[in-house]
Amino acid sequence: MTYLNQQISHDVKNLGEGYRIGHSFFCPDGQVSEYGEEWYKLIIKHEIEPLIREYWFDDVDKAQAAIDALLK
Repeated sequence: MTYLNQQISHDVKNLGEGYRIGHSFFCPDGQVSEYGEEWYKLIIKHEIEPLIREYWFDDVDKAQAAIDALLK
């Protein structure tokens, strides 16, 4: 996540520091009994991935590389 936020911050032409992904996506909501790897992957898939694809809609390869890096 740190690396992704650095990429977002350095993309001053389109994004910048104000577009970094914060901790609120990863705050437990009480609806899941275990906050492990599967929960993390669901957050990436349903929350972070659409955001990244929107951020870099004009650079599909960059968006996909960022998503892949989060899931490694």
